[in-house]
Amino acid sequence: MRLDYDARLRLRRLAGVLGPVLLLPAALWWYLATPPAAVAGTLAGAGQPDDVPEAPGGSAESSSPSSPGPAGTSVAVVQVTVLADGSFDVVEKIELAGPVEELGLVDRDLSPAGPTLAGAEPLRTDVQVVVRGEDPVTVPDVGPERTVPLPAATTAVEVRYHLEGATVRTVPGPPGRALGVVAPLTDVPGLVAGFELSGDPVRTLTCPALPASELFCGTDQGGTLAVAPQPAASALVLAQLDLDT
Repeated sequence: MRLDYDARLRLRRLAGVLGPVLLLPAALWWYLATPPAAVAGTLAGAGQPDDVPEAPGGSAESSSPSSPGPAGTSVAVVQVTVLADGSFDVVEKIELAGPVEELGLVDRDLSPAGPTLAGAEPLRTDVQVVVRGEDPVTVPDVGPERTVPLPAATTAVEVRYHLEGATVRTVPGPPGRALGVVAPLTDVPGLVAGFELSGDPVRTLTCPALPASELFCGTDQGGTLAVAPQPAASALVLAQLDLDT
């Protein structure tokens, strides 16, 4: 019996040595023969979903803001194209925390913009509220505050308009130098709003509602100056502009 036990022990030890040696070539062959993406997915572990669900109303890439907020927060990205005459073409892209059937619009308090813009008289024209797959809703008169019924319940909506009278020439200053102001028109409880400003006249951005250390708030993103989301109720962006003289 002693010899049989020793023989079994030696066989186990031999298997322990030869097992990894025999498995190594097989593992190497699998690594070389398998596409890199599949290797990465296997090494990362199982259980990951094959498909990511689309955001409501379309793909996440096409409808999600570039600067998302925390889960359960309604987020707007205010995209502003500054024209040579100092007027703005604006698109507010809003992702809502839950479905809504109406949307609030409100004129924001511009007094934090300072005395230079005290004489500004912003006027919005061609205001449209757009829900994907539905006809645009034209808003003839926004007024200080207005609620717009939507054609369908949605979590994704756009507000488009042309903004005039929000730019004041800076005197004294270089020829064409001006200061413009923009704030979100959309009014949703708990809304946070980021900004993206583009156009040849745009020089720098400041955010008077932010702490002094964050006053100069524009980040260059390849021809667009972007501002991180902040509470929409106080969100205000001042743009230093060089306009046609």
